[in-house]
Amino acid sequence: MKNNSDQNEPPHKVAYRIDKHVGQRIKMRRKYTGLTLEAVAKNLDVTYQTIQKYERGDSRITAGQLMLLARTLNIDISYFYDGIDSIINPHVDTAVNSALKGLKNPSIQKAFVDLIEQVKKTPQRGDL
Repeated sequence: MKNNSDQNEPPHKVAYRIDKHVGQRIKMRRKYTGLTLEAVAKNLDVTYQTIQKYERGDSRITAGQLMLLARTLNIDISYFYDGIDSIINPHVDTAVNSALKGLKNPSIQKAFVDLIEQVKKTPQRGDL
């Protein structure tokens, strides 16, 4: 599945960017829930180092492990792919993604994510 923006880019580079994105989402959600690397690793029956590799995008997580991880982190599996369009097409970047990447304080990240989740639940003008 190629679009015009990545026709010249090898598929493995696009896949690598997707792995990095999923890893960042894993780490963000793990920190949001307050779980340690060790606690998540125990639920997936892997080492904490494996979870670190997933979070850095150094190792590719299997579909089965991603489903278990979603359950462990109490989130729908689609969460890990939110914002993927800006990864597949690097010319599309949102202010929200940029802002989240710049937040270093976990409690501020959590507040930001909570706000976004509330806004998503609010009917939008076109939905009324």
